[in-house]
Amino acid sequence: MGADAPVYREIRTHDISSGEDTRATARITADPARRRATEGFAQDGAASWYVRAAGADVFEIHRVEGLGREPAPSPRLE
Repeated sequence: MGADAPVYREIRTHDISSGEDTRATARITADPARRRATEGFAQDGAASWYVRAAGADVFEIHRVEGLGREPAPSPRLE
């Protein structure tokens, strides 16, 4: 995968009132040297916002609409 290749990332949310987890898959360009492609996520109605880690101490805020969401299995605790 080249440095400019898109990376698929799973964005997960947890509904505090229902206890349900959901996930959506988004294409986010990531630096392979970084541990994570994103550093934060927020949902406001149909709009999703994520913070992309663009480099050392460099962050970008992106808005995405229409992410398809599906039930997500609970994360495994190690």
